[in-house]
Amino acid sequence: MLRRLSLLLTLALGAAGCGFSPALAPDASGRIAGTYTVADPTNGNEFRFARALRAHLPGDGREGPALSYQLAIWEAGTTDTRINVVGRVDFVAERADGGAALRGSVQNFVSYSDFDNLTTARSVESSKDDAYDRLAEVLAQMVWHRLLALEAQVKAKPGL
Repeated sequence: MLRRLSLLLTLALGAAGCGFSPALAPDASGRIAGTYTVADPTNGNEFRFARALRAHLPGDGREGPALSYQLAIWEAGTTDTRINVVGRVDFVAERADGGAALRGSVQNFVSYSDFDNLTTARSVESSKDDAYDRLAEVLAQMVWHRLLALEAQVKAKPGL
């Protein structure tokens, strides 16, 4: 028992001494890291993406500095029966402190099956919709993680 306590104490002191701070800790102005106002979607794919991104952000994704994005999604066939759905998001996040905006890009893909002997047109359409939902979720997670990393980088080097 004493060993465990001393180990935990050593780890806690080590983390405090290295300058560790939680990624979602409030900054000097009290703003929680990662709070942004996500731009309103203009089409179905953007709606899926914005909904997924707002689910990851602290709050409801409607407070804080502006977060704008450009979403591109396209299909690329890989075989006779598999379709890749590729997505790319270029984003710009304004900073609460008025500094240079945080910019980044993420890209990924998901796949779905478009034909086999047992599928129907309805099941193919369902697979396609599911793939677009999964892609929106993956891209939203990637943008969220990239934003946290960029914010941490700015905290570590305030001159950026």
